[in-house]
Amino acid sequence: MVWPWLQRLGEGLVDLVFPPNCVACHGPAPEYLCASCIASIRRVERPLCHCCGRPLDLLSVSPESSFRERALCARCRALPVEFDRCRAYGWYEGALREAILALKYHGKTAVIPALAELLRRALDEDPVLSRARTLVPVPLHPRRRRERGFNQAELLARALAAQSGRALRCDLIVKTRYTRPQVGLNAEQRRENLRDAFAVQGEAAPAGPILLIDDVTTTGATFHACACALRAAGATTIYALALARD
Repeated sequence: MVWPWLQRLGEGLVDLVFPPNCVACHGPAPEYLCASCIASIRRVERPLCHCCGRPLDLLSVSPESSFRERALCARCRALPVEFDRCRAYGWYEGALREAILALKYHGKTAVIPALAELLRRALDEDPVLSRARTLVPVPLHPRRRRERGFNQAELLARALAAQSGRALRCDLIVKTRYTRPQVGLNAEQRRENLRDAFAVQGEAAPAGPILLIDDVTTTGATFHACACALRAAGATTIYALALARD
């Protein structure tokens, strides 16, 4: 394992010899994600499901429908989630996808501040999520963390906490069971795969709204599983925020 300060020193020396490039387009970029690539990110536009944050097809809903039918997507009506609200900055494609892949699978941790800034923008734009005072990253199983060397959600949450002045609880939730990859599973299978895979360790959940942080959300199954553990520990208001929606 490389000590964080040693890794930062190494990255700094490399930057002196090779100026930093954008992890997405590979052009010059002091923050490792250039302005052009950030501008190219396709945002998740309203109207959105009040709960999971997926786009709503209002044309398919009758004007006589109930508020629940108009505010929630079909998936949330059929398969309710334990978190109260979820949002994502952009779609998992193009420059945002390249940046996340560079972070997770190529160890490009220098892009973290730029990605955390996108999370901060999404947080500031949402008056509901902005109420959260405590950030909690989605944990990795210890085995997966050893394989990768870091938890990208924790790095993002740490940077976001520093940028936004919010409290950070990296130790609140642990993943107690190693699970198969979620790729190729539908929403119900993903939820079953993660059932009882997370736990709150040692104490009750902190008071006030909690904001779960992750890099990518697809069906919301991971956020749901974490929220189940938080509810069991007494959490009353749980929000979720991801960089990208797949």
